[in-house]
Amino acid sequence: AAWLGAGLVAQLLTAGGIAALGTLALRHWKRSTAHPESSVQDMDIGQTVQIESWQGDRGQVKYRGALWDAEAEAPGADSTRPLIIRAVRGNTLILGN
Repeated sequence: AAWLGAGLVAQLLTAGGIAALGTLALRHWKRSTAHPESSVQDMDIGQTVQIESWQGDRGQVKYRGALWDAEAEAPGADSTRPLIIRAVRGNTLILGN
């Protein structure tokens, strides 16, 4: 706007308009490329865990260096075999064979 000989007010309005359009364009781009948070939990599904203690259909397992609460996906899961993460419900891993 300065190259066209516009006054200070016109220059400020032009700069503000360009900044607003740029902000809207970046916001739209970020929303279209954002990944849902559930994808982080999806990375855990299918991983094998180490059983620390198990009673009935609940117990604690070691996964990624930490103890997690866990429960069996179906009653009577064989805790003598490696268990695999089938789902994540809050802070509890749902396991199956």
